[in-house]
Parts: sequence; C-alpha cells; structure tokens
Amino acid sequence: MDESISTNGWESPSTPDGLTVLVGAGASVQLGVPSTAEATAKLVEGEPGDDDRRLTRDELQMLRQTLAVLGQWAPSSKPNFEHLLHCLEAVITMQHAWRAAGSGHLRNMYSLVTGGPRAELLPLFEGMIATTATDYFFRRLHSIFSGHDPRRDRTNEWQEYQQFWDALASRYRLDIATTNYDNLIEMARPELNQGFQSVAGDNTKRFSPYVLREPVNHLIHLHGSIHWGYLSGANDINRFVFQDSWHDLYWHNDPEAAQRSWGHRSSQKSQSQAELIVGPMLTGLQKPDKVLSAEPYASYYRTFGKWLED
Repeated sequence: MDESISTNGWESPSTPDGLTVLVGAGASVQLGVPSTAEATAKLVEGEPGDDDRRLTRDELQMLRQTLAVLGQWAPSSKPNFEHLLHCLEAVITMQHAWRAAGSGHLRNMYSLVTGGPRAELLPLFEGMIATTATDYFFRRLHSIFSGHDPRRDRTNEWQEYQQFWDALASRYRLDIATTNYDNLIEMARPELNQGFQSVAGDNTKRFSPYVLREPVNHLIHLHGSIHWGYLSGANDINRFVFQDSWHDLYWHNDPEAAQRSWGHRSSQKSQSQAELIVGPMLTGLQKPDKVLSAEPYASYYRTFGKWLED
C-alpha cells in the first residue's frame, strides 16, 4: 500500500494519536467465515453426528420448525440464529414461569397474559428440549465459526487483509472493536491487547480491566469470541470465586479447549425474569441486558464508549 493508506476511495486523515475501528461480519466473509445467513443454514442442516450427542433428531427438527414459525413473525427479514436463540430463551422463560405457579421468584409477566404456545411449537415446551437444543445451538455455532485459516486456504485475500492491518498499525495506535466471533484480527495482529492476563498454573487467561487500559494497540470482541470459555480448573476451580462473577469469561489459546470448558451452567435472569443466556458467544435480541451481566462484556462496552468519546 502507498503512504496514504487509501482503501476503496477512502484516504486517511493526517496522522492522529489513535484510530478507532469498528469491524462487522462483512470483514470476515471474504476470508471464508460464513455470513449470518450461511451460519443459520449450517446450524440446522444435516443430522446430529457423534459429536452432537446432546441433540436428537426430533430436537433438530424442532429447531427447523421454530425457524419456519419465526419466518411468519418477521416475513420482511429472513430470521437468523439470533432470532432462533431469542425464541429458545422465551420458551425457557415461559416454562419456568408456568411451573412456578406457587412462587413469585420465577414468574414472568408474559406468562400471565398469554394463552399458551401455538400448536406447531408445542413439542418445544415438552421436557428439556428447549434447554438441550440451546446447548447444542451454541456448540454448533462455535464449530461453524472456528477452524477458518485463510493463511492456508485463501492466500491472496489473506495477504491483502494482513497488509491492511499492518499499514494501519504502522501509522496509528489502534483501538479495534469487532462484533465477530472469529479470530482473524488477532491472527493478523497477534500483539493486540484484549485485556486478558495469564493465570499461574493454568492454561487460561483471566480478564482484567486494568490490563485493558494500557496505552497500546487494543482489540475487543463486543459479542464474544471462539477463544472464550471458563476457568479450566487445572489447580483450583474456586480460586477466583470471591473476585469473579459466575459468568465471567476466560481466554483459551485453543478454541476447542475453550468449548470443552463450557460444561452445563445456570443462566442469568433479567429484571423481568426473562431467561438471559450470557456465554462466550453473545447473541439473541437481549444484548443490552446481557452485556451488564459478565466480564469482559461490561468493561468492553464501557471502553468502546470511551474510545468514541475520545
């Protein structure tokens, strides 16, 4: 690239102290990462394999049926995996509320003003299907966005991508925010500070807002990352029990190790007692509630707002 760092007709201004960059899904598609529509299709295609033991064929068919119903709810825009998760959260919310007839703890206002589920979704309310399907949903989504290495598969596109970030880093102190789960940016610029620091005796890195404030190039994943999971517990699973929230996230070098650390975890609830699934990959239609529930989401959004103000 030439000295002006011109890209698609855009030319950088005179060199400031820093540059804030917001990266969306379109930045990864050309490098082989599925688009939202493609990921949604992959989520419900085929049959459950050996690695999908949490899901039966009936549950997978229920996810497909749910997507079809959502198409009636939002006919102008084809529903995607975010709508699907929101529906699953709504089903679990209703289940808890209807089962808690004698308790106010899990009651939800929506359960008091509805007449029950529509007929074609009735099986989704039976037993633990919605909960099991939700667990499968996240594990399959993680697999869909993992394992893309354009350095091997798309050499020419990767060289352009690498040169773009190298050129920006040579001119600016970068503050990069992305809504993508993939790890392409950190592959291009591995030195970027994401606010995590090593945990002695463990293979994970723990988030610290103080590390995130260091005056270096930064990267924040606003909607989570394929590298995020939980403390592996190599030494003591409760070592940070008084400092960290139950839902706070840890960084793993290997995305597969990150997924193995997920296990089965209880969910958060919003003030209205709606189910809030706050995990390593943030999706659905309740993100404003979710980002307040765990680190690094809360600090990331506060930091991003500070970048924009500055």
